[in-house]
Amino acid sequence: MTTSPNSPTALRITPKFNIEPVPLTHSWAGVVNIDQFKWLSWSAVHGALDMARKEIGAHTVRAVGMYGFANRVYDADPRGFKNPEHRGKRSNFSMLNTYFDGCIERGVTPMFTTCFTPDVLAKGDKTVFDQSGNVTPPRDMDEWEQFVELSVREMAHRYGRRRMREWLFEVWNEPNLEGGFWVGGQELWMEVWRRSFRAIKNVDADFRVGGPSTARGEWVGDLLDYGKSNDCLPDYIITHCYNNDADGDAALSPFDGPQTDKISKSPNFASGVIRGVKSICDSKNFTGEIHWNEWGRSWFPWDPERETENEAAFIWKTMAEVGDQADSFAYWNLSDIYNQVGYGRETFHANYGMLNQQNIRKPNYLAHQLLCRLKENRYGAEVQGGSDLVNSVCAGNEETRQVGVYAFQAPEGEAIAPRRVEIALEASEPFHRPKLFRITRNENNAVRRWEEAGSEPYMSPEDSGRWKDSSALREAPLSDIDVRTEGDARIVSFTLEGRGVAFLEWHREGFTQPMK
Repeated sequence: MTTSPNSPTALRITPKFNIEPVPLTHSWAGVVNIDQFKWLSWSAVHGALDMARKEIGAHTVRAVGMYGFANRVYDADPRGFKNPEHRGKRSNFSMLNTYFDGCIERGVTPMFTTCFTPDVLAKGDKTVFDQSGNVTPPRDMDEWEQFVELSVREMAHRYGRRRMREWLFEVWNEPNLEGGFWVGGQELWMEVWRRSFRAIKNVDADFRVGGPSTARGEWVGDLLDYGKSNDCLPDYIITHCYNNDADGDAALSPFDGPQTDKISKSPNFASGVIRGVKSICDSKNFTGEIHWNEWGRSWFPWDPERETENEAAFIWKTMAEVGDQADSFAYWNLSDIYNQVGYGRETFHANYGMLNQQNIRKPNYLAHQLLCRLKENRYGAEVQGGSDLVNSVCAGNEETRQVGVYAFQAPEGEAIAPRRVEIALEASEPFHRPKLFRITRNENNAVRRWEEAGSEPYMSPEDSGRWKDSSALREAPLSDIDVRTEGDARIVSFTLEGRGVAFLEWHREGFTQPMK
């Protein structure tokens, strides 16, 4: 395929490797999500965490419902089984210990998430997760504070304060979704925040407590104001955003960008909210970290587009645009082991996971693997034939150079045409051992291959193992990379067939000259 750089089916990238780079923070690595705490004892989840630690840099796992009924944090005393009327209730953290032990053994620490209200402490009976999580306020705030402090003290006794100073503590989950994960309004939740914050700090003032863990980027400024006035300023900010959150009440979301992007069909809504939250934190002189503990293109629990190469492109697009606007981005979610609206049956069933229930890698997982390959420096580039949706990231260090390309198709947007990607390098730029990876409809796409194979709902253990192995990130053939000379430049080119991600990496073998 031969094209001119000015052809609409060509993308020419001229990296500025001779200009001082900026640091590239790997904000997409570190924290991963599992639906609920109760899954943390499952062997398949342990397998997912093992993969995430080795392949996408996971060190912390977040799950909701730590105080949920399924975890028996308040339970009957079995010693009184002969006298049921006198059995009573007592705190019991045995199941939580099992979850924490299993994760810590594999090098991943669960986030300490104080949600939801144990039934025996709750004012009402509104629940989520098959009645496992009570989302009503505590009936007695003193009682709640004592319980939170007790649970933290028990963990500190078991794991040690020094270790726990590296942990992340989170208060509640999406309390702004009134009637969803909280019943009681903002004022009452702020009191829950203050009491929970104090309970945790009473155990160790250096434990890191974050909030408000809201949907759509809301309540961030409110919590910072409240925290300053009530001696409970968060150590770090937590919030969530999905690109189609504009289907809800987007007017409440902080937003930095054109108002035409404040709609769900815009590919830029999430980026605008992320910049908006950063702007609020800066305006209030907040110097702590910002964590997006849930994010993605779609919050829908069934969204077939999520399992395509286009999701990989969206992840790259968003991180390229706003990855430097926060310290952590935890894509929702790591695994298809999930049952908030029903438990999925099919091998691939358009759920949230980057891994399916058998830990077969999807394109969105592979997108994170490629992001994690990026080196520590980001370089500028001149791009011809690109757009807001088709662009690149140039990275590297003295030993390695990298160019990542993403091509995202917006909702109801025009199809992304196949294009020739041309990377123009100085002729003196060392170029050794190139590797090319692509996530497209036909490459590194286990979901697409499963569909072509007949979409079998259930896989045998043997088949699952084979599919898991074959879903590992694979290089394109070296013959797919073309290198030619054009004047005083070296042109490295390859084809990207439609939407997706391409990633070219090469070594600067033997290079010792200082960077300009």
